[in-house]
Amino acid sequence: MPEKQYCPTCGQSTMVHKFILNKAHAEMLIYTAKRVRSFAPFHIKDQTATRDQYTNFCHLAYWGFIEKTEVSGKKKHGWWKLTPSAKRFLAGEQFPKWLKRFNKRNVETSTETVRITDCVGYFDDRDVWADRAEPLFDDGEGDLFDGLD
Repeated sequence: MPEKQYCPTCGQSTMVHKFILNKAHAEMLIYTAKRVRSFAPFHIKDQTATRDQYTNFCHLAYWGFIEKTEVSGKKKHGWWKLTPSAKRFLAGEQFPKWLKRFNKRNVETSTETVRITDCVGYFDDRDVWADRAEPLFDDGEGDLFDGLD
């Protein structure tokens, strides 16, 4: 691993970090989708995640699968929602296998892509697990996969 370097003027880290879309990320997305089932806001504490799972959850934002959201018109810490990109990835669309980040921005993405099945090695039929999901909110927005077929 290269030695961490800092800007001599401002002291900011100048490291570019590479993140690979892996099994832990995919399983956290599946777990979240099973619990939420829609695009309604939810609080991360409702996910009962371990520290590692929380880290993997936050990394999902790098691919645009989750985003911070407002509750009652105000930004509040810990509130997230699934995005249409999450829906497409869960439905089998390909996404970049890795990306590089610097200064809280994606600066490079791989041309190699992966599907959710590449990450977890399996994926139950969405109708089977969607029926077993435990929605956290009754928002009337319907199933996560509405409109995909």
